[in-house]
Amino acid sequence: MTAGGRGPMRDLLAEVSSLPAFPTLPAGRWAEVEKRTGEILESAPSLLRHAEGLDACYRYAEALYEHGDECGAEEVWGALVQEAAAQERYDVAAYACARLSRCALDFQELREGLNWGRQGRAWGRRLPASHPVHRALALEIGLIHQRRQHWESARRSLVGTLAMDAPDDGLTHRWEGLRGNDFAGVIHNALAGLALDQAKREAPPLAERLLREAKAWVRKNESARVAEAVQLRSTAILAEVTRCQGDAEGARRMVDGWFQTSPSETDPLDRSRPLFLRLRSLLALTDEDLPEAQRMAGQAFQATERCRCPLWERDMVPDLVWLFTKAHEQRYSGHREHTVLRTLDDGGSWVLELVDLLEARDGYLSGHHARFVRAACLAMCAEPEDRTRAGLPEDLDLPYLLGAASLHDLGKLEVSWALLNRVRPRTPIHERRYQAHVLSGARLLEGLGFPMAARLVEEHHERADGQGYPYGTRYQTTAGSLLALAEHLVGGSQASHGRPRPVPVLETARWCLSEGARRFQPQALAALHRAVEDEGLSSLQRLLTAG
Repeated sequence: MTAGGRGPMRDLLAEVSSLPAFPTLPAGRWAEVEKRTGEILESAPSLLRHAEGLDACYRYAEALYEHGDECGAEEVWGALVQEAAAQERYDVAAYACARLSRCALDFQELREGLNWGRQGRAWGRRLPASHPVHRALALEIGLIHQRRQHWESARRSLVGTLAMDAPDDGLTHRWEGLRGNDFAGVIHNALAGLALDQAKREAPPLAERLLREAKAWVRKNESARVAEAVQLRSTAILAEVTRCQGDAEGARRMVDGWFQTSPSETDPLDRSRPLFLRLRSLLALTDEDLPEAQRMAGQAFQATERCRCPLWERDMVPDLVWLFTKAHEQRYSGHREHTVLRTLDDGGSWVLELVDLLEARDGYLSGHHARFVRAACLAMCAEPEDRTRAGLPEDLDLPYLLGAASLHDLGKLEVSWALLNRVRPRTPIHERRYQAHVLSGARLLEGLGFPMAARLVEEHHERADGQGYPYGTRYQTTAGSLLALAEHLVGGSQASHGRPRPVPVLETARWCLSEGARRFQPQALAALHRAVEDEGLSSLQRLLTAG
């Protein structure tokens, strides 16, 4: 797309803005969006030399972010920061920094987010005090300090925004899509959310004082005529504050009132649904209705597909894990890992529901990946005589291996949807973020009470030649080496975006035993060789074919 393509750029922006949230798009349509973004990045040097091109690229990144592609938005904003500053378009440069700060917060890269915020402030010094970018940058910096639990720094940054010159209404509408009064309401909600967040981590009486403070900030929006989206966020915060103060019935009335008047689930403007579903989950837990709490938490997480807010999505993962841990404790009176994993098929539906939530949002693979990896492990070492012939230890604990196989990708719950479903090649920073799913999954499993399975999950992308991740170690446990080989075997034979017609599993197995042998541990290769000789992979091939 050349500089002469600024007209088509506007058409593309209109087209993307008219789409529903990207997670709801068919795979082919999502691939088209990815292709267009790649073309824009390739043509950026010529496109960004013109003011019109700068503005169009900034708006395109905004549309990507709003629809669920924070990775693509980050790339486009990053491409235009320096060029905008070179052209003395300090408004574009400063706002791009503010948005990059938000992306860094979404990805939990808090130091990087602060750096973008400070760089944005440097460009913003060239702008009038009434420009809304000053508030936007202070808001992002405050939210990052809140995430770091630096409460006073967060409060100073957020309160400081209210002492700034009132932002120009026309510029505020252009850059934020809000009136000046609405922008103040966003800050009030941020301060209420800060007080609520801190109250959850403090003991009485400080927690009670913070809850009153949160309620006072929200009340400021009740007396002002703010936009509906701002008011709905205020209602959600007030309901949670009310619940934390011990008035579950009052909180329930607020939540039920929202559901009685809310838009339909398919309405793209319905951006508050995840928040209110999460509140229903918390209220169900107050009533000791654990199944309903889990159901509502799952619905809240799924609702983020249509109501995109990466930070909400990430925050809901700990809620989910905590609720399922409660089920674990309730059913087994503690963390009895071996018992749960040994009976996973019979009594582990609450565990497998987490896997279902994960695989429903992973469009890269065709589905049931965890089930296929578990089947591959069984094919290699299901029977004691199979393990003996392959030279595997007699005391190999199969339940831990099969449990880890079922749960090995749990950390992808914390991976951005756009990154998880990326069609274009990953950049080094995207690769690093993606690889973080291994340690995230291990941490989540430890939270669930599965420390042994977590240890094996840490190894499922390690390689014998030291070229794996996250540690790059050449050593693996026997069970960990079997899991790593099974995951590669299935990954190479399962349909995906990039491989709609996968190779047969036997062909992948032969590659592992020949050219790829140096990448896997000898004991795992011996188990695979035995499975090939005994035609033990036929059942796995049938599963893969059936999908």
